[in-house]
Amino acid sequence: MELDGALPYATALAVRELLEHLDLLRPDISDAGNEAHVPEELIGGERTRAFLKIQDGCTQFCAYCIVPHLRGPETSRGRSELVDEARRIVATGRREIVVTGIHVGRYAYGLVGLLRDLSAIDGLDRIRLSSVEPVEVENDLIEWLATDPKACMHLHLPLQSGCDETLRAMRRPYDAATFAALVGRLRVRMPDIGISTDLIVGFPGESDDLFAATLAFVERQAFSRIHIFRYSPRDGTPAATMPGQLSNAIKQARAKAVEKAWKASAASFHRRFVGRSLDVLWETQENGLWHGLSREYIPCRTVSDADLHNAITPAIVTAADPDGCTARIA
Repeated sequence: MELDGALPYATALAVRELLEHLDLLRPDISDAGNEAHVPEELIGGERTRAFLKIQDGCTQFCAYCIVPHLRGPETSRGRSELVDEARRIVATGRREIVVTGIHVGRYAYGLVGLLRDLSAIDGLDRIRLSSVEPVEVENDLIEWLATDPKACMHLHLPLQSGCDETLRAMRRPYDAATFAALVGRLRVRMPDIGISTDLIVGFPGESDDLFAATLAFVERQAFSRIHIFRYSPRDGTPAATMPGQLSNAIKQARAKAVEKAWKASAASFHRRFVGRSLDVLWETQENGLWHGLSREYIPCRTVSDADLHNAITPAIVTAADPDGCTARIA
């Protein structure tokens, strides 16, 4: 599927994280970095974050997705092996580990137990989850996010559609009300949590009315970020032969409508932090500005003569827009 949204702060690591989010949708993207573990070349050098793949495989068989045929059944790596690898990552100077997998929430040996093991590693400052299927978010995971000081206050929940009829056609295992209830629970427990999602537009049979239902749902959920995809058929998937295949022009128009809604909700989310302090992990300097990410997965920028690379500092937000926040070092 084609990407219609883009990360304004597009460092190499940010792009790689996006590819992890797309894993269910784009099995034809280069598979670099999708091995059963993070190879040494990905944990060396001057980077600030590293990716720890804890699980692979899928048996969900969504109508649009070829991944179950390519990756096979679900497998999980052992906890002690993962903790040992995380320690090696931290020894290279990384401040943050991003936990990844096709179905992170189905990690076979206890996801929250693993996260607690990782949190106990000296020198590791942050743990971020790359993507969790909505039906796999349990109460213990919510409590870990809300209470562990190393947990990043952000969750990526793949939605794909906000319309029940389309979700059924996609063979997604939830309805819009269930998804909205989960978002509500997360925000009650963590009012400032950043919630991002994936959305497919132009799925076969998606009428104007069905898309309107999705767009209204997206506006109500007020996501901090949306990765938008125009549906593209994959040979061997049920959706590829469904009636009601839509034109590229319709898909493009719908992608733009979703992008407009996302930009508005992102700007609103970012503005709530104006005048407040965010802890930012600074990563790169471009055109005189340092760029980094807050725990809430908000791209932040600041002017500083200091070398901020790989530093975590409090930063007071002075301005906000759809792309992130401008801040000054506190």
